[in-house]
Amino acid sequence: MRSRLLLSALAAFALGAGALAVPIVAQAGSPPPPPGAAIVSNHSGLDKVPGCLHPAYPTIQAAVTAVASGSTIYVCAGTYPESVSISKPLVLDGAQFGYNARARSGAETIIDGSGGITYAAGATTGTINGFTLNGYTGGLAEIVASNVGAGWKFIDNIIDVSNGGIYLNTDGQTNPPPTTINQNRFVQATPSAAGSGDYGQAVLLWANTANNVRIANNAFVNLTGPGAAINTTQAGDCGTTPTTAAFGNDLMITGNSLVDNGVSVDYADNFVALFCTTNAHVSYNTVSITKANDAYAASPIYLGGGNWSTSVDHNTLKGNGASGASGVSFNSDFYASGTGVVITQNHISGFLDGIHVRIGSSVTSGGAGNTPAYFTISGNNVTGSLSDGIAIDQGLFGTISNNNVSHSVTWDCLDSTGPGGPRTAGTYDTWTGNIGATSSPLGLCKT
Repeated sequence: MRSRLLLSALAAFALGAGALAVPIVAQAGSPPPPPGAAIVSNHSGLDKVPGCLHPAYPTIQAAVTAVASGSTIYVCAGTYPESVSISKPLVLDGAQFGYNARARSGAETIIDGSGGITYAAGATTGTINGFTLNGYTGGLAEIVASNVGAGWKFIDNIIDVSNGGIYLNTDGQTNPPPTTINQNRFVQATPSAAGSGDYGQAVLLWANTANNVRIANNAFVNLTGPGAAINTTQAGDCGTTPTTAAFGNDLMITGNSLVDNGVSVDYADNFVALFCTTNAHVSYNTVSITKANDAYAASPIYLGGGNWSTSVDHNTLKGNGASGASGVSFNSDFYASGTGVVITQNHISGFLDGIHVRIGSSVTSGGAGNTPAYFTISGNNVTGSLSDGIAIDQGLFGTISNNNVSHSVTWDCLDSTGPGGPRTAGTYDTWTGNIGATSSPLGLCKT
C-alpha cells in the first residue's frame, strides 16, 4: 500500500486498530476555519480535532454536495479515504491552508481516495488550499480540472504525483481570469517505470488550451517521468500559425525549484517541456541534478516546438555532469517551429551541452525537418559542458550575443549551419560579443 505522506505519529496511533483515541494536535498558529465555512471532520468523541468540535459534515463529498455554489468548505486535520467530484464553484481549505507547503509541519488534511479530486460540469472555477493529496490510482492526476472552467487556484498543497499531479486547462477561454498554482510541494512516493501515461508528471496543461496560467514558487522533488514536471501540450495539435484554439497564451513559470537526486530508470523528468504556447515566460527557476554524472537526467528546459515569443531567462540550471542532457534544449521535435524565442541571462553548468539548438527529429509527431529560426541567445553564463557550451547544430537567422562560455570539453561555441551562410564565419546565424576559449568555426567567440 502506498505510504501516507506526513501523517503524524499521534494521528497514526489514534487511527490504528484498537488504539486509544487521542486528540490530533494542530500545528501551532494553524489558522482556524474561515468564518462561515462549512466544517468537515470524520473524527468524533475523544479524538475531535481542535477547532472542529461541531462539524456539519462527516465527509468531504457530503459537504460538496450540500453547500451552495461559492461556498467555502473547511476540512479538519485527518485522513479522508475519499474520491471527490465537484460540480460547482467552491473553496476547499485544509488544516494547512495559507501555509507554504514547501516547508511546514503539523497536522495535515490528507485526501487519499483512489479517484482523487475531479471537477465536473458546473465547476466554473475552484480553489484547493492546504491539503496533502495521495492515493490516486488512475492515469490522469490527483486533481483533474479539464474542459470545465478557469481561474483555478491550487495553493499550499503537498501532492504525490506517482500517477499524476494536476491535469489542467482553462476550457479554451481566450482571456480567462488568472489561474494560480503556487507554493505546492510535488513529491513522488512510487518512481515510475512506465513508458507512457502521465505518471510522475506534476502539472499538465492538456486537452484544451490553458491561458493566463501562473505556476510559481513550487518545489518539485525527485520526480521520474516519462515527460516533465510541467508539461504544456495544450490542445495537442498546433500548426504553423498561433491560434487561440490550439495555443496557450500567457503562461508564467517562475520561482520554482526542481531537485533530482537520480533514479536508475530511463524516465527522468524534464523540469518543463514547452509546446504550443504564445508569450510564455520561464524565469527565475532553479534546477539541481545532485547525482554526479547522471546518465539518466533529462534536459531541464525542453522547447519542443510551437513556441512563439517565448522567454527563458534568469534560470539557474546545475547538471553536475549530466551526460545525456542539455541545460536548455531548443528544437522542434513535435511541432513546427515558432519564432521569437529568447534565451537570456541564464546560469548553466555541468550538462552535456549548455544550450543546444537543433532540427526536429520526430517523424511521427510531424516535427522532423522543422528548424528553429529567428531566435536570440544572449547574456548567458555557461560553464563546464561535457561537450559544447552553446551548440547550434541547425538554426536559421539566430542572434547569439554577449554570452560567457567556459571550460567546455569540445567547443565553447559551435555553429554547424555553414559553410556558405550569409552571416558570421559562413554560418546562418549572427554571433557578436561572445567570450569563450574555443569555437568552430573560428570567430564565433573570443577570449
